[in-house]
Amino acid sequence: MIGKQISHYKITELISKGPMGTVYKAQDLTPLDRIVAIKVLESPQTGDPHLATQRFLREAQIISEIDHQNVVTLYEVVQEGSANFIVMQYVKGSTLRSWMIERKIDYSDAFRIACEVGEGLKAAHDVGIIHRDIKPENVMLAPTGTCKVLDFGVAHLVDRSTLTEKGKIIGTLPYMAPEQVRGEKVDERTDVYALGVLLYEMLCGKLPFDHEEEVALFYQIMNVSAPSLRELCPDLPEGAEQVVSKALEKDPAERYQNVADMLHDLNVIREKIRRTRISSRERLIARKSVARRPALWTGIVILLALLILVVDRLDRDAGIYEGAPRIMVMRWENTGGQEDLNWLSGAIMDGLISSLGRLEQYKIVSRQTVASVTEMLMSKAAAFSPSNAFGAAREIGAQYLVTGGYTKSNGTLYINCELSDLEEGAVVRNWSEEINDLGKELPLAIDHFAAQVGEALGANWKGGAGAGVEPARALTDSLKALKYYQIAMEYYEVGNHPAAVDNFKRAVEIDSQFAVAYLYLARHSAGWSDQEKYFLLAMQHRHASPSPIKEIIEADYLVFSGAIDEAIAKYEEILSEFPEEVSARIALAYLYINTRKFHEAVAEFAVLRTINPFDFAYYAAWWMAYVEIGRIDKARSILEQWRRRMPEEEGPLRALIAFSENQGEYKKALALCDTLAELGAGADLTYRGFLLIHLGKMKSAGDVFNQLLEVPDRFLAPGRAYSYLAYLSYKKGDYQKGIEWINHALQNERGTYNFWLAGLLAAGNGDLIGANRYAQEIKSLHADAFEDTTKPEALAHKRFYYHLKGRTALAGKNPSLAIKMYENALRYSSRTDEAFFRSSLGLALLEAREITRAVAAFERVLQLNPQLPDALFHLGRAYVLEGEYDKARSTLLNLDRLWEYADPDYMKRKELDELLEICSALR
Repeated sequence: MIGKQISHYKITELISKGPMGTVYKAQDLTPLDRIVAIKVLESPQTGDPHLATQRFLREAQIISEIDHQNVVTLYEVVQEGSANFIVMQYVKGSTLRSWMIERKIDYSDAFRIACEVGEGLKAAHDVGIIHRDIKPENVMLAPTGTCKVLDFGVAHLVDRSTLTEKGKIIGTLPYMAPEQVRGEKVDERTDVYALGVLLYEMLCGKLPFDHEEEVALFYQIMNVSAPSLRELCPDLPEGAEQVVSKALEKDPAERYQNVADMLHDLNVIREKIRRTRISSRERLIARKSVARRPALWTGIVILLALLILVVDRLDRDAGIYEGAPRIMVMRWENTGGQEDLNWLSGAIMDGLISSLGRLEQYKIVSRQTVASVTEMLMSKAAAFSPSNAFGAAREIGAQYLVTGGYTKSNGTLYINCELSDLEEGAVVRNWSEEINDLGKELPLAIDHFAAQVGEALGANWKGGAGAGVEPARALTDSLKALKYYQIAMEYYEVGNHPAAVDNFKRAVEIDSQFAVAYLYLARHSAGWSDQEKYFLLAMQHRHASPSPIKEIIEADYLVFSGAIDEAIAKYEEILSEFPEEVSARIALAYLYINTRKFHEAVAEFAVLRTINPFDFAYYAAWWMAYVEIGRIDKARSILEQWRRRMPEEEGPLRALIAFSENQGEYKKALALCDTLAELGAGADLTYRGFLLIHLGKMKSAGDVFNQLLEVPDRFLAPGRAYSYLAYLSYKKGDYQKGIEWINHALQNERGTYNFWLAGLLAAGNGDLIGANRYAQEIKSLHADAFEDTTKPEALAHKRFYYHLKGRTALAGKNPSLAIKMYENALRYSSRTDEAFFRSSLGLALLEAREITRAVAAFERVLQLNPQLPDALFHLGRAYVLEGEYDKARSTLLNLDRLWEYADPDYMKRKELDELLEICSALR
């Protein structure tokens, strides 16, 4: 075959020979002049050759639709006579088998490779293709370390009659699932099994089943359990054995039901490898103790400041809701209407939540969840009517409801308490207390109510039994301090933080040892010195606080001190004991985001959604976390649920617009802007301006940003409209005007975003010294972050710094340096802004005449955002340079449709028209 020409490909050398065919290296003789790999497939030996050929072509067409960075691309199928040829992307590098022979693969690489192979499999499964021959020989590792899965669907292309011959199975037996060995129907779970074998082999250097005799190997695969990974590798990351064991289940119904589920667990372990243990809350899908069920940033510092989700998956991730019933304690009703006693409503509720928290085998709904329920009821003007309270409690999954009221008459406070069974819809018991000395008797009355509730439920108490257990520790011994604390919490829960801070300060003036009040002051003080002062006071007096407040103070202080890993471990410890503690779970979820552990963050948000379905404050972070793990469908679902539940609020609309823009749905986003404008004057202007830029309507965008100068958006930094006008000028190529605008912006805010824009404009204007000076300004703002890449600030500001350095290098006619800088920027990018940064890399590659890499970069961008104008424009240019005029024209016509109403004098619009003329002339 060497030297032979097949179609327009000349065979140059043999790459490999295997049972499914022979692979050759070949030269593309068209103007593309590229190296390809050609696999020669045998003709079907039996059956109808015409039908076999039809199926071959149909399935090859499906496989050609697999477009993923971890899959070797199938270019075309060639038929000559009875022979069939598959033309594929040629990948430099070595096979995973070679890697495994040359070196011991460490656990980090093993899980990375498994994840990349899994991502490639998932892409194939999405278009209905099962690989059926996953093995180390079919995984290539490029020089960059990126995995590429080979021979995708080749086994699926071959006529079924060639899979067996005289009782022998053609394929790689040690990697075959039992159903594959038996010749039964295969599906996604067959590839899951093979991926499990691959991971097993990478982790311990041995196959789970290996025997010289084929019959014995058949028997092992179908009947024998694989040797324990833990025994072979005692230092194996915790959780790894469960994942592999689940993937290797004999019965497909017992395995992961799809690759996405397995990827979830692989990513959890991958994120945890550097930690000593996997938290007991982060249950893997593979864990046997969890029942099988059907398959479940604010951007770190960079993105726009901004009903029930499927619970089955979070049960497997968190595993905290099975068994133990939930009790919700509502606010006590001030039936007497005495305003000076309003604070008792929250005080009695807080006391009972704390006291009932000592019940064994019951979960007590947190105050934060009750606050969300109360807000929902008040928004419906439902107040605390029994029927509405019952309905709300049921919706959050509570089985019991504790309510009550109080009134004062002739110096005596009369309090009643009522326990209701929500499943029965009936009152179980009620009790009453009379109090004459509020300071001394209120804590006793609360503990008495708690004891009676426990007795009515037949519950035991932690550390003791019955009502004789030691009373719960009070927040403070001062009734007056407690009053101001409760008033502060009322303000805090409705978002009036200044008023809350004033009352927290009054509380600590009265009780100088009031630790939880100090905690809230530390959280909401503006200056670092005040935060430090209050944190130290909270830590000093924390031992007088009840659990989990004491532990939350310790965890918050660890965050403040920068001990993030220790803080995460502390919050995990708190939640293992107090799974209903919303504030701790929110804090943990955001720490996961800030350390780029997005899978864990998603799981925590899902748990929050279950225990507190009326709180939507974290949804802005939740949808972004879903985007980060590639679950665009889930992100969209979250946003749509949020908007349905809060149709009159700006927050969900702003987030949905940002998401739609990120997905290239510009016209949909503009329609949402119209709705947003109805909710708040000027709220839509920022989004509208950038959407108009995408659509090439530069004049209209300028009008919008000028309007933003007159009607500032309360969510933006002062003077940000000047920044946007500067960016608009940059996009138009009017660098001098942009410099004027950015100077106005810098007078208002000397921050990363403005320094970045100033640098871009300076580079565009040929002022390379100025551009580098602005890059140094970014670096000096966050010197510590640049030294420590584990800090979330580094992720935000480094990407701007390196992007600016890349743009400066391009302006200096140094595309090779620009490529390096843009690659560095991508290291610190998020999934939500990857398209922007990767598009810049593509441009640098184009300038360096690395056309193939540029095409790959732009194609990846368009996977993330199919309508990003810069990517469409420059991909069209790249195709022209490759001589792919049909592809160029198709790509540029997409941009032409997007820019249907673009300004006729827009420079890029004119360049687009010229490129389209070239394509038409050269087709």
